[in-house]
Amino acid sequence: MNLEMFIKDINSTKTIALDIETTGLDPYQDEILLIALYVNNSPYVLVDEPEQEKKYILDLAFNHVSAPLIGHNLKFDLKFLFHRYKIYPKNPYSTDIVECLLNSGVGETYYHLKHLTEKYCNITLDKELRKAFIGMSKENLDLEHIDYAIKDVMYLEEIYNKQQEEIDKLGIRKVVELENRLIIPVMLMELIGIKIDVEKWKKSINELKQKVPVLISEIKEMIISELEEKLKDKTLFEIANLLAIPIKRKSDVVPLQYLIGLDYSKDWVLSNLNIDSPKQMLSVLHLVGVDVPNTNEDTLRDYLYHPLVEKILEYRNLMKLISTYGENILAKVHPVTGALHPEFNQVGTVSGRFSSSNPNCQNIPANDTFRSNFIAREGYKLITADYSQQEYRLAGALAHDPKIIDAYKRN
Repeated sequence: MNLEMFIKDINSTKTIALDIETTGLDPYQDEILLIALYVNNSPYVLVDEPEQEKKYILDLAFNHVSAPLIGHNLKFDLKFLFHRYKIYPKNPYSTDIVECLLNSGVGETYYHLKHLTEKYCNITLDKELRKAFIGMSKENLDLEHIDYAIKDVMYLEEIYNKQQEEIDKLGIRKVVELENRLIIPVMLMELIGIKIDVEKWKKSINELKQKVPVLISEIKEMIISELEEKLKDKTLFEIANLLAIPIKRKSDVVPLQYLIGLDYSKDWVLSNLNIDSPKQMLSVLHLVGVDVPNTNEDTLRDYLYHPLVEKILEYRNLMKLISTYGENILAKVHPVTGALHPEFNQVGTVSGRFSSSNPNCQNIPANDTFRSNFIAREGYKLITADYSQQEYRLAGALAHDPKIIDAYKRN
């Protein structure tokens, strides 16, 4: 790379475009293969330069007084660069986030670079080579990979300029500036992560697991009790059909046709009744008089008047706690940092709210089963804060609604 030329270009440029290629998605365990910059219509690709020189070049780019640092999914690149060089840009601009703002409420929650080059530049990028970088070593980089990286940055300025026109048309410049300033705090949130007490987390899972067989037994006994009168004159073969219990072997059909009533067949029914089977539970609920169209959780909530429905939902909630919020989150504890590193998408919903994933730390159940196991790092404290009825207050203020304003004034 011609450092003298780069310095000359960066001193006269209006924008700086950045993209990196990495061996994977984890800044703690994967490597940066190359750094591509596009400055003053010139591409610069850093591969084998000494680390100090790379940091110096990035410092020049990140600390530019006026030129925005443009990237697509910029937060991802900045996590790797901050972890390696402990620097971040003064003026970040992420084209994917801005595109979400331009299409707020009617578009996607994420736009790929290919979509934006087609929309703004009439260029279709070939992204097939992207997978080739996974697990690659620098020694295997060739001109094709370099060319791919350059194409990922060379259209960013044009996208930026076209987006500026749309921003002004919609009058959302302050919103765009705010969201772009937020990229750095969100990037640091993800990189630093949050700690959980792993041993207490495991203990919570085990305590929940001990409740499972008890709850299953209660549900099955409730089913038998509810259906005893209806099934007393039925053969076991008929009972199996009514409850949608599959008969696996043809040889079992004949003996099942000779056993009548639950007195002789209760144990068989209890052992073959599967409360995780939507088909079986739908049959059971219809037999006890709960005429549900399906056994989806949202549907069942409308039928909580029946104790069996209430018990089934209690069981499902318990299983969700164990798997989704218990074992799944425990599996996400990072082997290097010992922390969870959830992703936060600041424009993750059409309403403009954040979303969280991998794992979703915005959706931890409100009880203390797992929430109490989130812990502060040594020397720090966890602080909880919330806006009281924020959306309702904003709605009242923006609409100048006298009743809402008066209600808050009178506390």
